[in-house]
Amino acid sequence: MIDTHVHFWELSRGYYDWITKERLKLCRDFTPGDFVDVIENTDVESCLAVQAAPMEAETDLLLSYAKKFSYIKGVIGWTDLSSRSLSTSLDYFKDHSAVKGIRPMAGVQSGPEWLGSDYDAGIEALSKNNLILEALALPKHLSAITSIAQKYPSLVIVINHAAKPAPNDWAYWSKRILEFSNLENVFCKLSGLTAQSLDIGHYQVIFDTLLDVFGPSRLIWGSDYPVLLETSEYVSWLKVTQYLLERLTFNEKRQITTITAKQVYKL
Repeated sequence: MIDTHVHFWELSRGYYDWITKERLKLCRDFTPGDFVDVIENTDVESCLAVQAAPMEAETDLLLSYAKKFSYIKGVIGWTDLSSRSLSTSLDYFKDHSAVKGIRPMAGVQSGPEWLGSDYDAGIEALSKNNLILEALALPKHLSAITSIAQKYPSLVIVINHAAKPAPNDWAYWSKRILEFSNLENVFCKLSGLTAQSLDIGHYQVIFDTLLDVFGPSRLIWGSDYPVLLETSEYVSWLKVTQYLLERLTFNEKRQITTITAKQVYKL
């Protein structure tokens, strides 16, 4: 298995203003060495390190981890896609093959427009540079992501955490997610579901919908560790995954937990 959504951080660096002292489960360092212990005795063999702060210095930190720890197969970094100096940043990332994509954080706090027109040139640049757009988004942003996918058919988009559908978002989310059925450049992570609900029935309904829309070939498994720890445990999420995938064939399970990630992120 490849865990495509793992965060690492060192709080002393001062990058993570969203990790406040009230978030007791998260308010400590989480290092690649810690994660080795977490995945011991599991089927998880490798991961992608995903940015957790809107600064390029943190991407450099993740790249240094990837050089040191061979199980980190790639990095989803950050750069300001609205910046006039974006081309310089992308040239830098080109020299680091471990960088697989960029995850803007601003959109998740915005209205339905998600990233807005200021990001158009940056999104186009990602497409031209064969970098993935990792979409940290909510259900209200899905229509905007649909428009981006249609406008840039060569841009690979990976929706993080299925856009975080809470039970009270179900009707709206299910309608919007269907729009991706025929958009072959859009993929979706089966990750982060425990942050919105602890109801296994809710997970099942979400997964059934995702399977209908994306199929195994466009679904990607991840954990959202260590944010996951605020509502669950790593092994518990693995058990939930096993439950959700139990009716699939061996090849379909492997597609979701390993193969799609290898294909999309070129691992």
